[in-house]
Amino acid sequence: MRRVLGEVWGRFGLLLLAAGMVSAMLAGAARGADGWPLMPVDDAYIHFQYAKQAATGQPFVYVAGDPATSGATSLVYPWLLAGGWLLGWRELALGVWAVLIGV
Repeated sequence: MRRVLGEVWGRFGLLLLAAGMVSAMLAGAARGADGWPLMPVDDAYIHFQYAKQAATGQPFVYVAGDPATSGATSLVYPWLLAGGWLLGWRELALGVWAVLIGV
């Protein structure tokens, strides 16, 4: 019984630590005029665009209607971001989803 309680409290502690890290990252992030956190490098916004296109059914396309490109430098990350797009994190708000993935 004592071991089970120790495991439960240990997991709860990890959850609190992760929540604290997310809060600290979002609180300390530079913000744009609309209040959403700004990403530190422009590659993040490139991945955001590929994620948007993947979520709308055009994977590996940078501009809607154009053919697929080789510009996505990661094959997995845009798909993870696309999940956030489908959950409602759109445009610059996708930065919050990116931080959550990072944690």
